[in-house]
Parts: sequence; C-alpha cells; structure tokens
Amino acid sequence: WTNCTIYSHGPNNAQIYNYGLWNAQSDDTFLGGYGGGTTLFDNFGTFRKSGNTGATTLDTGVVFNNTGTVNVGSGTLDINGGGTSTNGNIITTNSGIINFSSYTFTNTNTFTGTGSFVAGGATFGGSIVGTLNWDGGNVAGVLTLPTNGVLNIVAGGGYTIDGLVLTNRGTVNWTNTTIYSQGPSNAQIYNYGLWNAQSDNSFTGGYGGGSTLFDNFGTFLKSGNTGTTTLDGGVVFNNTGTLNAQFGNISLQGTHNLTNGTVNFGISSLTNYGTITLAGAASLTGTITDRKSTRLNSSH
Repeated sequence: WTNCTIYSHGPNNAQIYNYGLWNAQSDDTFLGGYGGGTTLFDNFGTFRKSGNTGATTLDTGVVFNNTGTVNVGSGTLDINGGGTSTNGNIITTNSGIINFSSYTFTNTNTFTGTGSFVAGGATFGGSIVGTLNWDGGNVAGVLTLPTNGVLNIVAGGGYTIDGLVLTNRGTVNWTNTTIYSQGPSNAQIYNYGLWNAQSDNSFTGGYGGGSTLFDNFGTFLKSGNTGTTTLDGGVVFNNTGTLNAQFGNISLQGTHNLTNGTVNFGISSLTNYGTITLAGAASLTGTITDRKSTRLNSSH
C-alpha cells in the first residue's frame, strides 16, 4: 500500500481478511465507513508499516482485529477505530510507535522491540508481556502483569480506571498524572511486584461512590520528587509487603492496615528523607527500616 488514501464506502463496507502480508510503505490513511457503517480488517498474518517516518492511520471507521503480528519499523501506526488483539504479537523497531485508541487486549499479548506501544484507553482480558504505555482514556477489565510485564502510566489526560482488576507481578511506573478510580465499580489492585510512584500525584479512589482496594503484597515505592504522593480517602490500602518512601511524602488518607508489613524510609541527610503520613492512629506491628536496611522493630 503506497502513496494513496483508501476509502471504504458505506453502507456496503469492505471486509479484509489478511493471512499474508499487508505492507504499508508510506504515510497514508485508510478511511473506513466512508458514508456510514464501519470497515472490518481482520489480521491473521502480518500488518507491517515499513516506510516513511510519519503516520499511517486506520481511522475511526476501521475495526482492526489482530490475532497475528503488527510490526512497525518506521514512523507511527495509529489504530483509531478500536478492535481486539487476541494472543497478538506486536513489534516495533527503529523507534517505531503504535497508538491504540479504545482497544481491547485479550489472553496474552506480547509487546517487543525498541519503539513504544501506547494505549489511549483500553479494556483487558488477560496478560501483557513486555511494556505498554497508558497515556489517557478509560482502562477496564481484568489485567495481569507477569514478572516481565511493565505498565507505564504516563502524562496525557483523562486517566480513569473503571472497575479494573489489576494483578501486578511486574512493574507499574506512575508518572505525572492523577488516577481516578470510577465508582460504583471501583478498581481492585493486587500488587505483588513493584508499584513505582515517580512523581507527586494523587490516586483518587471511589470517584463517583464507593472505595478502591489497593492490596500491597510487594513494594509500593515513592522514588521521585520531594512533594507528596497521595492515596486519598477513597483508597483502602492494605500493606503486608513494603511501603517505601525514598523521597518526599506518601500520604495515606483513607482506611489503611500496615500490620505485618514493612515500612521503609530513605534517609539521605538531616534534611533529605522520606516520610509517610497516616490518617489517624495506626498499629505498627511489622518492621521499620531505613535505606541502609537497619531494622527498627516497633510494636506500637
């Protein structure tokens, strides 16, 4: 596909079943549902963007379903019409970018390569292997991050987790954005890996009613900035893992239980250290450590 726009004219829209290679060799647009309806593109083979450094676009009228391979070796592929990737193999090379808008990922999807994968809103029904960036929109469904899975929550806009059940055994990096957990179907987060708060932001639980559950069995780390990372009054935070404030302050404003967990503070100097603020009194029956792992056992 080279140097032309494709129009799929409605209401009798095209249906494309790709078992071989669809090779986008330039920066062009596929306009689905031109005149009404939507166009179906089922990829069982390979959809490749191989040429030019701009964007190849499947517009909002193209429903793109992938059970094969999507490979961007140059520029950007924008998938704007939604669809589902089931057991997909998604690859970028040469700093390529794939943008998914309002997309569904089911079973296990594998993201590999030197570029990036960005989801502006997504529904999950399985696992992510590799690294996926979330830069805005609603996220829902059931998501498991295995030990080699990474979810980057990065600056964008409109970050809402709508009933998401997230089990993290890998890494979640949270940077430069507020997270809203939408009620009444609030999120449930089970963190067995690393939740890394890299800046000063807020997690707003029960946004619209109810409360959000955050069970920390692994490590909740504040690693960046000297201000405050806040879990507001709508977040129920239970810690049997490690709550680690290396810089600035972690503020737990909702119901919390720190029994049998570890609380760790980074101490760099007399004026540079991590702090934790709790809403009301707390029973501390676990372990407190500093960055150098000096143990201070506390029973009150």
